[in-house]
Amino acid sequence: LRLPIASEGRAAVEEEGKASDCEEDAASAHEDAASENQMIQGRGDVFLACLRRVQLQAANEAGISFEQAWAKDTLVAQEWYSNYGKDKHRYAAHRNTSLWARYAVRRPNVQHIELHLLPLGLSRLDCSVGEEEPSCEAGFVDATDVASVFWKLAHARGGSFCAFELGELYASKPEYKAVIDSHGGPKKFCDAHLGLAFVTTSGGVSEIKRVL
Repeated sequence: LRLPIASEGRAAVEEEGKASDCEEDAASAHEDAASENQMIQGRGDVFLACLRRVQLQAANEAGISFEQAWAKDTLVAQEWYSNYGKDKHRYAAHRNTSLWARYAVRRPNVQHIELHLLPLGLSRLDCSVGEEEPSCEAGFVDATDVASVFWKLAHARGGSFCAFELGELYASKPEYKAVIDSHGGPKKFCDAHLGLAFVTTSGGVSEIKRVL
């Protein structure tokens, strides 16, 4: 008679463990959703603004000009996280897009990432180097804006457009690339928006289609 009791005890422990795992998964999902909401509400060029502040601080501390200073990526990330939530993947997407668009450059031959704002990035922010704080208002671009652009482009092309055309779009709007990359690429971005679909034709061509 004692064996079933022990078995029941083990079963109860297992059930408690499963319940605990479910609660942890739910908490993790909630945190991920919160981070995503914070970023969706963020400004598309906030990375450049954060980089500028950290680079200016580095110049002041070292007693050198802004053009000679380099900003530590860890400090730029802290500045970004403090305002828009700690999401390393989204931060990296914005940083990599800025490097890709030549708004910023990474310092060569150093182990840790150090960054420098290039004239093109300053021009985008439309800020004066001598100011203590950026006076510019960074452009606001979120996932809804990009999804709307995709939908309208697909509609104008008769219902779909080729994914390779994104390169031209990114060249004129690098902030779109940051939004797409933060979702894991065009396919995952389309999967996350009901009005869009990412398909591959029989000929192997990837297309973005409007659904509704």
